[in-house]
Formats: sequence, C-alpha cells, structure tokens
Amino acid sequence: MKFTTNTVLCFLLLALFSCSYDKVEPEVEIAPVPQGMYFPTTSSTTWETLTPTQLDWNETEIENLYEYLDENRTKGFMVLKDGRIVLEKYFNGHTADSQWTWFSAAKSLTATITGIAQGEGLLHITDKTSDYLGTNWTSLPIEKENLITVQHHLSMTSGLTDHVGDYIPWVCTTPSCLEYTADAGTRWAYHQGAFIVLQNILTQSTGMDFQSYGKAKLEDRIAECRETGPKPWA
Repeated sequence: MKFTTNTVLCFLLLALFSCSYDKVEPEVEIAPVPQGMYFPTTSSTTWETLTPTQLDWNETEIENLYEYLDENRTKGFMVLKDGRIVLEKYFNGHTADSQWTWFSAAKSLTATITGIAQGEGLLHITDKTSDYLGTNWTSLPIEKENLITVQHHLSMTSGLTDHVGDYIPWVCTTPSCLEYTADAGTRWAYHQGAFIVLQNILTQSTGMDFQSYGKAKLEDRIAECRETGPKPWA
C-alpha cells in the first residue's frame, strides 16, 4: 500500500510540474522593413506595401482614424513610408478609380509648369499679363490692368474681384467676370478664375496648349526619370 501511495504522489507531482509550464505560442514572423526610397516602374502593375505591424504602429487607433475621416467627408486617404503604401482607404462611395476635382492641387501643378516655362525662357513672372494675352483681357481700365503680372496670378494678389461664395463668377475667366477690387499686389484673395488665367498665359507663351505642354515637360519627364534616372531639364 505504501508503494502504491508513493507511486500516486509521484504521478501527481509530475502532473503539477507539467501544468506549471506556460503554453508556448508559435511566434509570428514579421517581415523586415525594406530600406531606401521606392517608386514603381512604368511597366509595373503593382505598388509595394508595408503593414502597420512591420512599422510597429499602434494599430488599435487605425479604425478610430478611419471613423473620423469618414465622418468628415473624406474621399480617399493614403499613408506612404519611403514610397511604399502603408494605409489606403476610400470613403463615401469613392474608390481608387474614382475621378474627383483637384482644386488646390491643380494650382500647385499649374505653378510648377509655370516655373518650368520660365526656366526655358518662355515667360517671366514679372511680365505683365497683357504681354501674353493682349489688352482688355479684363474689364479694368488699361492703367489698372497693366499693373497685373504673372506673379500676381501665382500669389493670388491680382486685385480682381474674387466673388467668393458665388461659384460661376468665381471660376469665370472672361473679361466681364474679371472686375476691379484693388490694385494688383495690395490684396490677397483665393480667386479661381484669376489663377486659371495662368493656363491661358502658358498656352500663349509656349505655343502649346496647357495640357500638352504640361504633359511633355512634367508627366513625360517623370515617366522617363522612373525608367532611366533623373536628367537635366534642358
């Protein structure tokens, strides 16, 4: 009986020691974060990605971020790390293929193309607008119209009436819409129509329509750089 009792106790101790070890969960391998900047080639159909886990981000807050973006009428949201996509999310009926107005982004593009045209000697931002569009491109008296330069369009200080809150006059570029409010350079106003006039200036100064010149000097050059590396603009 003593032998039997000792044997039972040994089994119980073995069982207790066995249960005392924590269960070992298999480790999840996290891919290393690629180093260096990345941009896909024109022949590529995919874009490299990274995960928040790879970057050790606080993933519990991502859904809260998406809720905030959705509630604030966001159309699309993307975060890149060294060129690789980490987050990409679309809201309010939009997808990666949806078309949407550029608004201020288009102004950045137009300003960039204006700088390229100046670099090629096709215009200068201190020139009068009328040097490219002729007189009476506004409804202003000539002496007031001649105060407006290319730079005033770029800096939104043309002095033309901006019509904020009235969309059609705000975007209009015909002379009847371009009215006097102040001398050029004395007043800032977010005026879509006055900025769009830059595209007309580029068409006249380059001998190409704005879209064609922009494609040749910017879009096509970016595509070339992606394939062969950067080259001088000239």
